Amino acid sequence: MQNSIRLSVLVLLATAAPAGAEASSAGIDFDPSTATTVHVQLPASGLLLRMPADGGMSLLGLSVSQRFVRLVEVEAGVEETWNPCVRGWQWIVRAGVAPSLMRARPEGTHWNLRLPVLIGFHDLSASGDGCDSYDARHLRALMVTSGLDATYWTRSRWGFDVRLLLGIGKGWVRDEVRDESIPDGGRSFEAGLTFGVAFR
Repeated sequence: MQNSIRLSVLVLLATAAPAGAEASSAGIDFDPSTATTVHVQLPASGLLLRMPADGGMSLLGLSVSQRFVRLVEVEAGVEETWNPCVRGWQWIVRAGVAPSLMRARPEGTHWNLRLPVLIGFHDLSASGDGCDSYDARHLRALMVTSGLDATYWTRSRWGFDVRLLLGIGKGWVRDEVRDESIPDGGRSFEAGLTFGVAFR
């Protein structure tokens, strides 16, 4: 009798252990607690404007974001920006939260959709590039940005990421040649579509 009880316990333990491991790995696979994503901003896929006429569209950009504890996200990047009058480089720093919006099947490959809500700071230094009335400009903007971030996770530890962000905020422009601030003409806006690779 005791031998049969011991055998039954061993069988239960042997069957429960793989199930528990599968559930654990499934949870990690669906929603990794930490993830690093490299984003690429392609030509004409991003925009930063301070109304009415400062800022421009992206020529090329690169950023790296890091997510912690499944929710908190920070990002830093650089981007070349152009409009018919000025051209230059901007530095971007963002931080906030990116909660998950969907539940995927636990096994195999799947999509994970997130809603990032980020506070960002843009610092754009640009030089005149074709308009007599435009000298070197320095644009700084504080933005509140949100959108959708979708990652297709593979069976291994990486995934393909696509992200659409829209933002609104306040911008300040300074004429570097005249060393004077340019009067405020309104709010600042940003929009961007990026593609990237995520690692967990």
